[in-house]
Amino acid sequence: MNIVILSDSHGDIETMIYVVEQEKPDRIIYLGDGIEDAKNLGEKFPTVEMISVMGGVDSDGDGEESLKLVEICEKRFIIMHGHTYISYTFNKETKSYMQTDEDKIKTQKNLLRIIGDNKADILLHGHTHEPYINRTQMVGKTCWIMNPGSINNSDGAIGKPVYGVLRFDKNGNIEWIFKEVEKRL
Repeated sequence: MNIVILSDSHGDIETMIYVVEQEKPDRIIYLGDGIEDAKNLGEKFPTVEMISVMGGVDSDGDGEESLKLVEICEKRFIIMHGHTYISYTFNKETKSYMQTDEDKIKTQKNLLRIIGDNKADILLHGHTHEPYINRTQMVGKTCWIMNPGSINNSDGAIGKPVYGVLRFDKNGNIEWIFKEVEKRL
């Protein structure tokens, strides 16, 4: 099973199309902030199963949820954007939001609580535009938290667009990969 994980497209459907054409996934997971982009992607690739959630800027999700629980390859997933669980502090000097060390600890506690409350194995979220993966030991099992970063490739985007690939082999082993889109579309 080959799953492409996308988030935070903010209107950039072309880069998502490019990624799906290159990866040829069995499934796409979209983590919000561009729910209309995800719908358009689903129409372009109707044979690829898609799971999507709304993000913080998705005002009209047409019935979409902001958090979903799904089972894939015998693993329980929490799929969400994360904007209601990730802590930030407003910096008066720079007039922008930033994550302090205290915010990061609070966010991690929030995410671990969600995993525990839902007996999940894997939590996927977007929102921060920063790719990361964290493996943590919960009671009796290993759990994963993953953010694929932002797939947005517009002129205003910070850095190269990035996405995640999750692969399950026939034994259920997991392989996580982050990939950058090198070319400007």
